[in-house]
Amino acid sequence: MPVLRHRLGDIYLKHTLPGVLELFGSAVVWMIFILAILVGDAGTVLIAAALVAAVNGIDYFVTKAMARKGIIAK
Repeated sequence: MPVLRHRLGDIYLKHTLPGVLELFGSAVVWMIFILAILVGDAGTVLIAAALVAAVNGIDYFVTKAMARKGIIAK
């Protein structure tokens, strides 16, 4: 749930458009991952897992940079 909490945190801080886009994008990425598991092909699951890791990793570093700069909506 930390991923959802972060997305909702963006919306709470009045970063509405980025928060909604991140929430939607995260839902799509997780649906791809779940579908890959249901398909059952190991290669597809690994690619989907890498996609989830990349999206959340990029978001982590962007959020960390914003926090260091003290960027919040006013």
